[in-house]
Amino acid sequence: MHSEGLNSAINSTTVVDVLVATVAFAGIFQVPSQYVNRKENSAAGLSLGEARIGQNHCFIIFIIFDAISLFTSLVVAVVQTSFLVIQSNAKEAIDGCY
Repeated sequence: MHSEGLNSAINSTTVVDVLVATVAFAGIFQVPSQYVNRKENSAAGLSLGEARIGQNHCFIIFIIFDAISLFTSLVVAVVQTSFLVIQSNAKEAIDGCY
C-alpha cells in the first residue's frame, strides 16, 4: 500500500515536472517582440534577426530564470525516472532472494 502511494506521488510530480519543462521550453523559444529585419531600422547594438526586447534587463532576467526552471525540472524528471528504475531493480533482487 505504501509503495503504491509513493509510486503515484512520483508519477504525479514527474508529470508536473514535464509540464513545467514544456512551458519553460516554449517561453525560451517564443520571444514576445518584434525583430530587426532591416539594418537601417535597427537600433544601436542590435543585429539582424535579434528581438528588440533582447537588450531589456527585465527580459534578460526572465530568460535566465526561465532557463533555470527548464533545466531544474528536466533534472528532477530524470532523477525521478532513474529512481523508479533503481527501485524496480531492487525489488526484483529482493524478490529473487526469497
